[in-house]
Amino acid sequence: MPILDAALAFALTMLLVATVVTWCVNLIRLWTKARAKDFSTMMKEYASSELDVVIKRGFEEVEAKLQAHAPEELRLRVAELAKRGVPSEEQLRLLNELLANPELQKVAGVDGMDVQGAMDELTSLRDTLANAERWAGKTALSTEELLDHVRHSDFGRKVTRQLGEHAEGVFEALGKRFELVGDKFTIAFRGRSRLLATVVAFGVALVFNIDSLFMLDSYLSNDGMRAGVVAQMDVIANDYERAIAATPASDSEVTPAQLKQALSDTQAELDRLSVSGLPLGFSYFPHVVYLFDESSPAQQSRDTPLGWVTWAVGIVLTALLAGLGGPFWYDAVSRISRVAQAARGGRASDKKGQTPA
Repeated sequence: MPILDAALAFALTMLLVATVVTWCVNLIRLWTKARAKDFSTMMKEYASSELDVVIKRGFEEVEAKLQAHAPEELRLRVAELAKRGVPSEEQLRLLNELLANPELQKVAGVDGMDVQGAMDELTSLRDTLANAERWAGKTALSTEELLDHVRHSDFGRKVTRQLGEHAEGVFEALGKRFELVGDKFTIAFRGRSRLLATVVAFGVALVFNIDSLFMLDSYLSNDGMRAGVVAQMDVIANDYERAIAATPASDSEVTPAQLKQALSDTQAELDRLSVSGLPLGFSYFPHVVYLFDESSPAQQSRDTPLGWVTWAVGIVLTALLAGLGGPFWYDAVSRISRVAQAARGGRASDKKGQTPA
């Protein structure tokens, strides 16, 4: 049981540290509007990586048809422009010149095709999606919302008129590509969030002297200390749940009052950490050895090269463990608590089953 209680006390401590980190990270996100900026960047990449490809493919397909039946002079002009890497405006002028020839249109099988109009409208749609101001106040967009916007754009209406029931296939393809881009950015955002949490956790561990190796050793050797931490389980779990509930869905619509409240909550959680009675802070090595005249022999004995290395490893380990996130430690507390309760129940049953000799 001491080992299980020590593990529970350690998980609770890491949950408390992770809660502090959560408040700090939320404050940083609110201040920098990170989600809104990432969403705007995602929309720009989608517009450039997907719609630009559609525009280029449309030019190439029509040009290939026209060039196959164009006079020698026009084919030479196309080849020369290709060598120079022509900009899209000059490419469009050449395409318009080719389309102006009714006989060539008919022979090439593009008679009546409004290529210029379709390309202009697709370009307009791309610019709209890439416009950061268009998405001000948003941090997410569902595939259905995007496709609804595309369908009701000038480009979407033209595609629907020209392709009829086949237009839906075009929209579905754009939707699938949007989901792929969204998944990529979601993974990248989570990775940056994990890195930010780890960096913040390292700062918290350093400021509050949270040495995870020393904490674990203290919980294993000190019955009263680990019991005191376990007794705070409900309070620590409630603090974490409150931190999660207070996380805003959108950081682009944060008011000054919300930002002030987030700062106040973060400060309150930091204060709670400093007076929690845990084996951390300036009362322990290395601070107690150099900042105070009196320190226990146990703390003084750690003032060795090995002691400093162990302390440094413990600080870094705290940052890495807290960087796993509050959800991880919340689940860990729940699981260890269930195992500990089951073990206590088993021991109680064994004692009841024993009979005097």
